[in-house]
Amino acid sequence: MNLLGDKQETAKSDLEAKETLMDPGNEAIKNNAETIEILELAETRQIPLELTGQSSNGSNNQLDEGNAARGLDIIKRFGMRVKKGITPFSKHSDTISELLSEMAQSSKNESSLPTSISDNLLSKETPLSPDAILAKYAGKSCIPPLLPSPVGSIPERNMPEVEYYSSTNLLSCRAFSDTLRKLRTVLGNVCNLPKLTLLENTLIQLDQQKRLKELLQAVLAEKIHGRDHGMAARIREVIRCVDFFDSNGIDTLIDKLKEGNDEQERKILDLQAMRLRHMGTLSLLDALECRIELNKQLILESLVQLLTRAFFSVKEEEEQMTAFVREFRALHAQDERSDAVQKMVLRLHQKIPHHSLWKDAPSAMLSYTKKALEREVMRYVHPHAFYPNSDADRFRDDVFYVNVSKLVAKITHKSASIAINEKLHGEAPWPSAQAEIKVINAYKSAIDKLECVVRCCECINNLVAMAGDQNIAAADDLIPVLVYVLIQANPPALLSNLQYIESFAENKIREGREAYYWTLFQSSIEYIKTLF
Repeated sequence: MNLLGDKQETAKSDLEAKETLMDPGNEAIKNNAETIEILELAETRQIPLELTGQSSNGSNNQLDEGNAARGLDIIKRFGMRVKKGITPFSKHSDTISELLSEMAQSSKNESSLPTSISDNLLSKETPLSPDAILAKYAGKSCIPPLLPSPVGSIPERNMPEVEYYSSTNLLSCRAFSDTLRKLRTVLGNVCNLPKLTLLENTLIQLDQQKRLKELLQAVLAEKIHGRDHGMAARIREVIRCVDFFDSNGIDTLIDKLKEGNDEQERKILDLQAMRLRHMGTLSLLDALECRIELNKQLILESLVQLLTRAFFSVKEEEEQMTAFVREFRALHAQDERSDAVQKMVLRLHQKIPHHSLWKDAPSAMLSYTKKALEREVMRYVHPHAFYPNSDADRFRDDVFYVNVSKLVAKITHKSASIAINEKLHGEAPWPSAQAEIKVINAYKSAIDKLECVVRCCECINNLVAMAGDQNIAAADDLIPVLVYVLIQANPPALLSNLQYIESFAENKIREGREAYYWTLFQSSIEYIKTLF
């Protein structure tokens, strides 16, 4: 019973000592997670209580604080040495008792062991030679052994090493694909391949391998001369890769290049066809857009013309226009009549925006109203303005018309009297220009008649420019053709139209293309008079 009681008291004393060591209030181990971990290790492996500084005397259950601190310090330093590999466990410690005895032996020799590698370097002992240091740590490794692979992990496979160049498997080796890609890149970035005219006879006798190298060397020399160091480096790399191949390999490489070139040409042709279709679509869209804009303009002009006539249909405006016609007939000078027409058009143009029909009209419509008003005003005064001298003007036009009719059968495009350039005979008799000038009497406004003359001259200008070597026709080529066109068309009242335009479209014939074509028109009529 006494022996059993002594063992119970000893176990109780050991338990209380361990609880005291694990007390969070103990300053020796407070906030030291590493020390707590070592204590747990000591408890798990049943380290003797003497190593921890505890007393197993059953009569004294109190913990010796000095011994506890010393034992705690021993365990801590021993754990640090184990972690740093300075005091590794023996490989022969297979049982717990052997392990505990080894730890006890390490604690007895703690004063002779440094706590770290830095303590060894700073010790006062004689430094070891490099050979001694290597011999000391020979066979020791601080690298922990690899952990076994987890269950279900994929084992490493020993991949067979693939040769970079293989003459037996040329198309599949990496050297072939790399060289082909690099060669395409280099030759694709060269704008003009050098012509080896001096070596042409020699190159014919060489095989494709040497010819390819000669070509690459020539391109390299050109790039070096042009100081294109980046491209020169690429060409050198291609030359290095080409050296891997024999003549058969070079032939295969060139065949692959040709196949790639043919494929690229097909792609280029497809892209060109797609581009042509795209350009055709864009051209069609532009034509449709122009047609839409033209239709909008025509609709706008027709609407303005319709509203202008509705404006003159008002009783007040009809009476005002009747009074203006009487005043116009009372005037005898053409300058006075022209000024009266301009003043009347200007007054109506200032009045029309306030009319109920034009109250919400946009600015585009209002800008076109002046031309529409001039047309309506000239429609009222045209019989008196076109023949200011009445029968005398009509008789003059009849005489001119009869004389021109006689010239129709006499004058041809080959006649020496008009001297049309022989290069322009292929477009004779210029029917489109004749059609434009024949409708001049359908217009009542002087501006519309002038535009008819301009269209006729432009038509001749385009045809003459197309027949000649130049894009622009000269006046010496235009006037003979215009004379011939006026003779063949022979519109009635041509002289009265000339006088009418000069009187009421004076502002339009002073500058611009209208002035140029009007000068040609006048010159042609004066020349026709000399042919009678």
